[in-house]
Amino acid sequence: MKDEKLKIGIKEIKEIKMTALEKERILKSVIHSPVSYEQPIKSPWTIFSLFSVIHKNRLVYYGFVFSLAVVLGGGAVFASGNSLPGNVFYPLKVSIVEPIHSAFTFSPKKKAQYESNLATKRMIEAETLKSQGKLDKAKEERLSLLLEDHTKAFNKAIEGNDDDDDAITNFQAGLNAHARVLELMNERDDKSEKQEKNNKVSDTARAGADKIKDTLKEREDNNKEKNEDKNEERKKHVREIIDGTVRELDNHTSVDVSPDRQTIIDNTHKTLEEANRYLKEADEEDEKGDAKEAYFRLLDSESSAKEAGIFLKSGLKFKDREKEEEKRNEDQEEKD
Repeated sequence: MKDEKLKIGIKEIKEIKMTALEKERILKSVIHSPVSYEQPIKSPWTIFSLFSVIHKNRLVYYGFVFSLAVVLGGGAVFASGNSLPGNVFYPLKVSIVEPIHSAFTFSPKKKAQYESNLATKRMIEAETLKSQGKLDKAKEERLSLLLEDHTKAFNKAIEGNDDDDDAITNFQAGLNAHARVLELMNERDDKSEKQEKNNKVSDTARAGADKIKDTLKEREDNNKEKNEDKNEERKKHVREIIDGTVRELDNHTSVDVSPDRQTIIDNTHKTLEEANRYLKEADEEDEKGDAKEAYFRLLDSESSAKEAGIFLKSGLKFKDREKEEEKRNEDQEEKD
C-alpha cells in the first residue's frame, strides 16, 4: 500500500511542469540578471557553495546561465540568431549568446575577428530595420551602445599584437562601408519624409573606425622598425583589392542601371579614387625614405579599397531587396 502511494506521488511529481508564462518570466530574469563581480560573503554554515563559485567565475557564470536559458527557453536560444532590436529574443542574443561565445574565445586574434563580425552584424541589423521603416531612436540608441562595446572589445583584443593589420583594416572598412549605406538610406528618406531621420548608428560606426585608426597610428609611431619589403608586399595586396573591385564595378556598369544603383556605383568610384590617392602618397613617402609613414598610408589605402568593395556589394544588395519588397507590395495591392 505504501509502495503504491509512493509510486503515485513520484508520478505526480514528474508531471509537474512550468507553464509557458512561467518559463518566459524566468528566462527574462536570467537575461537581465547582471554579472556580479563582488566578493561573496562566505556563509558560516557551509564550506562550499555552488552559487558562490558561479558568481566568482565569469566563465562558469555564463556557462550556467546559458545552460539554464537552453533548458527554459528551448529553441529560443537558437531562434535568437536572426532576431532584430525590438524582438523578444534580441536581448537573449546580445546579452547571453554572443557574450558567452566571446568569453570562450581565448585567442586575441580570433576574439578581434569575432568582435569585428559582431560590429558588422549590428550595422546590418540597422540597415534591415531602416529598410523596414522600424529604425526608431530607441533602437538606434541600443545599436549604438552595442557598437561602442564591440569597438572597445576589439581594441582590447588587438593590444600588444603587431600581426593584425588585416583585422584592423577589415574592422575600419566594414564600419565605414555600412555607415555609408545607412547614410544613403537616410538621404532617400530626406526626399520621401516618411521616417525619422537621424544618423546615430552611422556616426557611432565612423567614430569606432576612427578610434581603431588612432590605435593603429599610435602603434606604428612606437614601432621603430623600417621594413621596405613589408611595404612592397602590402602595395601588391592593396592593388589586388582595388583591381578586384574595379572588375566588379565593370560588371554592374555594363548594363542599364537605376539612379539609385548609379549613386552606389559613383560612390564606390570615389572611394577607389581615395584608395589610389593613398597608394600614391605611400609611393611618395617611400621615395623620401620614410618607410613607416609609407606603410601607414598603405593601410589607409587598403581600408578604403576594402570599404569600396563592401559598400558596393552591401548597397546593391539592399537596393535589390527594396525593389523586391516594392514589387511584392504592388502585387498585393493589385490582389486587394
